Amino acid sequence: METLGKENALQIHEKAFEMQGAGIETMLRSMHPEVNLEELGKMFEETLNSTGFESESFMEDENTVIIRNTRCPRYDSFKMNGIDDETIEEYCLRGVSVLDRYFKKVDPSLEFTVPVWDAPNGRCDEKIYRTR
Repeated sequence: METLGKENALQIHEKAFEMQGAGIETMLRSMHPEVNLEELGKMFEETLNSTGFESESFMEDENTVIIRNTRCPRYDSFKMNGIDDETIEEYCLRGVSVLDRYFKKVDPSLEFTVPVWDAPNGRCDEKIYRTR
């Protein structure tokens, strides 16, 4: 960020999320036409845990899965490098916006959001839900 500036650095991170989104799109297409949200949540949980997160998924209702993250190595890394919480949150939410577009490419009724972003206190909830 010091070299490129905040906005350019965040745009580069968005491109990294694009690659992740393409993988999610492929996975979702393999589940289509009816994406199993519970199965999807478990897949996210396993992937996140294998990369240093502490995550668990659970069904909030029949159309909503929550992936609760209580440790985020990305947040930890950014903090160790002196990046402020506001910038880290912007990075995360921009990434979520990118990934949400990939969900919608497969099934426009799917939404991917982060209703709780509280990484400084050890909690972020990712929410995947069906709007129909």
